[in-house]
Amino acid sequence: MQTIIVFAAIIVFGLSVCLLVPLIVGVIGSDWAAVEGFALISVGLCLLSGGLIVALYSKIKRLRRGDMFLLSVCVWLALCLIGALPFIVLEGQPFVLALVESVSAATTLGVTPRPDQAITSAMGAYRGVLGWYGGFLTLSIIVYILAPFQVGGLPNRDLRFVLHGSTSGSPKLLRTLGEVAVPYATLTLTCFLLLLLQGVRPLTALLASFASLSTNGYLPTLSGGSIFNNSTAEITLIVFMLIGGTSIIWHKMIVNRRYDLLSEHRESMALIGLVCVTALLLFAAQAAIFGNDNHPTLLANFFDVTALMTTTGILHNEHVGSGVPLTLAWMLAIGGATTYSTAGGISLHRLGTMLEQSINQARQLVFPHAVLANIKIGGQSLDARNVKAVWSYFFLFILSLSVALLAFSALGYSFGDAFSLAVGSLNSIASLTELGLNGDAEPSRQALILMTIFAFAGRVEILIIFAAIANLLRQ
Repeated sequence: MQTIIVFAAIIVFGLSVCLLVPLIVGVIGSDWAAVEGFALISVGLCLLSGGLIVALYSKIKRLRRGDMFLLSVCVWLALCLIGALPFIVLEGQPFVLALVESVSAATTLGVTPRPDQAITSAMGAYRGVLGWYGGFLTLSIIVYILAPFQVGGLPNRDLRFVLHGSTSGSPKLLRTLGEVAVPYATLTLTCFLLLLLQGVRPLTALLASFASLSTNGYLPTLSGGSIFNNSTAEITLIVFMLIGGTSIIWHKMIVNRRYDLLSEHRESMALIGLVCVTALLLFAAQAAIFGNDNHPTLLANFFDVTALMTTTGILHNEHVGSGVPLTLAWMLAIGGATTYSTAGGISLHRLGTMLEQSINQARQLVFPHAVLANIKIGGQSLDARNVKAVWSYFFLFILSLSVALLAFSALGYSFGDAFSLAVGSLNSIASLTELGLNGDAEPSRQALILMTIFAFAGRVEILIIFAAIANLLRQ
C-alpha cells in the first residue's frame, strides 16, 4: 500500500504543477481571488505530496500483477478527489457537484452543469488543464499497466518505443514518462501557437489545444457561429484531434523515421481513412437529399465526424447542432478511435480482431476440416488468448452500456436521450452527453451522479475495476 500511496502522491504533485496554468490566467485577467486560491491549493498539494514521496519513497516495492490494477484505480481516485478542491474553494460548490465537475474534467468528458457565463477564465482554464492532465494519465496507465498485461487484448508489439522500464525506482521509469510527456506537451504547445497565429482568442486557443490532444469535450466559445468562425483554425483543430485519437506508438515511428514499421500499425491510418470516407459520404448523401443549401458544409461534416470518432465530443456549431445523424453518431462513438491514444470507445483494433475472428468462424462452418490461418491484425498473428481478451472486453462494454441505459431510463429519460447519455458517459463524449441531458429542463443530481459513475468506469476500464476488486477480496 505504501507504494500505491507514493504513486498517488506523484500524480497529485503533477496536478499541483498544472495549477500554475489557471493561476497565470488569473494573473492576466486580474482575478486575484482565483490567483490566491490556486496559489494556496498548489502550494498545499505540493507540500503534502512532496512530503509523502520523501517519507515513503525508500519503502517502494515492486508491485504484483493484482496490485498494479489496484494502483490504476487508486491514482484515478486520487486525481478526481483532489481535483474537486478548486470547485469547492473557488466556486463554492457542494462536495457532490464538485466531484461531478472533477470527474467529468479528469476523465476528459468535459461536461459541466454550470452555465458558461458563470465560469471565470481561471476556472475555465482549470477545467481544461485538468482534462489535459487526465489525458496524460490515461496514456501513462496504458503504457505501464494495460499494455504490458494486454488488458482487453491490447497489442504490445513495438511497445519499446514508449516503455523503457517498468520496475519501481528504475531511472528508466522517468525516461518512459518523458517519452509520453514530451510529445504530449510539445504537440499541445504547437496547437496553441498555431491557433494563436490564426487569430483565435488566447484563452480559447489554450482550451482548444488542451481539448484536442486529450480528446476532452470542454471548449466553450463566444463565436456565435461555428466554433472559431475561422476555417483555417478549424482545420487545424481537426488535424490535432486526429493526432489525439491516433496511437502514440505510431507517432513515435514517424518521428524516428521507422517507416518500415508503419504497415504493421494500420489502425491509425484506418482511423484517418474512415473519417475521410464517412465525412465525404455523409456530405454527398445530405447534398442529394436536402439540396445544395440546406445541409452542413463539408468542413462541418469533417469536424463533427472527427470529434465523434476521436471521442472529443466538440460540436462545429453549438447553435445548429451536429450534422451527423444520431444513429450514425452512436455507431461512430461506440467504435471509437485507436489504442494507445486518449480516445474512448471499443477501438478499431478490437473491432478488427472481432471481425477477423468472425470471418474465420464462418469459414470453419463451410470447411470444418480445413486448417485456417491465425488471425492477423497489421501483420501480427494473434493467439487465442488475445482474441478471448478482446471478446471479454466487448462483452463487458456492452454489459456496461446496457446497465447505463437502464439506469438513465429509470430516471425518466426517453430511449434516445438515455442511450445518448449512456454512450456519451462511457466513452467520454461531451456532445452526446449534453444532448441527453438537454432532454431535461434541468439535469437532476441523480443524473449527474450516474454520468459521473459511468464516465469514471469507462475511463478507468471495467476490467481494471473488476481486477482491483478481486485483488482486494483476495487479500
